[in-house]
Amino acid sequence: MKKNILSLMKPEVVAIKQQDIFKFNARAKAIPDVINMTIGEPSFTTPDHIKLAAIKAIEDNKTHYTVPEGDHELLNAVASYLHTKYDLNYDPESEIIATTGVTEGVFSAFNAILQPGDEVLIPSPSFTIYGPDANFNRATPVYIDTSKTGFKVTPDVLDEIMRTHPRIKIFLFNYPSNPTGVSYTHDELAGLADVLRKYDVFVLSDEIYSELTYNFKHEPSPSSYLSKHCC
Repeated sequence: MKKNILSLMKPEVVAIKQQDIFKFNARAKAIPDVINMTIGEPSFTTPDHIKLAAIKAIEDNKTHYTVPEGDHELLNAVASYLHTKYDLNYDPESEIIATTGVTEGVFSAFNAILQPGDEVLIPSPSFTIYGPDANFNRATPVYIDTSKTGFKVTPDVLDEIMRTHPRIKIFLFNYPSNPTGVSYTHDELAGLADVLRKYDVFVLSDEIYSELTYNFKHEPSPSSYLSKHCC
C-alpha cells in the first residue's frame, strides 16, 4: 500500500499552512471595485517608464540568466542608492546580493543562519511569514508583545528578552512595521543598538516600506549603528 505523499515530505513543510492574509486577499480581489488593503502593494499600476524599460530589456535580448548575486549594474545602483539616501557604504561586489523581494531575502537569510534549536526574536504584531520561516528551519520564534509600548520595541524589554533567551540568534526587525505602520527615530534605534551590542546576534532588518515614511526621515537599521561603533 502506497504511503500518503505528505508522509514522505519534510514535517516542517507540511506544517506550513496558507496564511490568512493571503486568503483574505483572494476574497477581496474577487469583489468588484473594492479598495483592497490586505497586502503591501500600491493602489496604482506599474509606472510607464518601468514597463517600457522591461519591454526594452526583452527587445534587447536581456532574457538570459544573470550571475547568482544579481546583475552587477543593479548591485552598483543599490550601493549608490544606500550611499545617497542614508550615507551607508557597502561594497557591491562583496556585501550586496539581490533577491526576489523581502520574502525570499528573509527565507534565504534564515536558511543560511539558523540551526535546530535556535530562536528568532520577532516584534509582534508582525508580518505573517517570519514565524513559519523560523519553524521551517527548526528554530523557534520568540515574540515581543509591543501592544503596551506604542507598538515599538524598547531597549529595556529587548535587553530582558535577550538576557533570558540565550538561544536567540536573529533579531528580525521590521519598520515601518507591517501591520502597525510605526517606525523609529534616530535616538530610538541608537538605544536598541546599545542593547544589541552586548549580545552575539544577527540583526535582520526588513525595511521594505522605508519610502513610506512621511513625517520624518527614515533611519537605517540598528545594524548600521553597530558598525559605526564596533571594530
